[in-house]
Amino acid sequence: MASSRARKASHRQRNALSEGARSAAASARATYRIFFSIFLGDCSRERGLRGYNSG
Repeated sequence: MASSRARKASHRQRNALSEGARSAAASARATYRIFFSIFLGDCSRERGLRGYNSG
């Protein structure tokens, strides 16, 4: 009886951990995408300015 309750509690804890890991991975992916888009935007902006200066 007590063992089944403990097993259920550990299972719930594992679910919470996987849920936290999933949300952390999603937020990290979003942060990476934002950073990458900003980085690419800066690079393209620099390239465009360089093109204007040379032209």
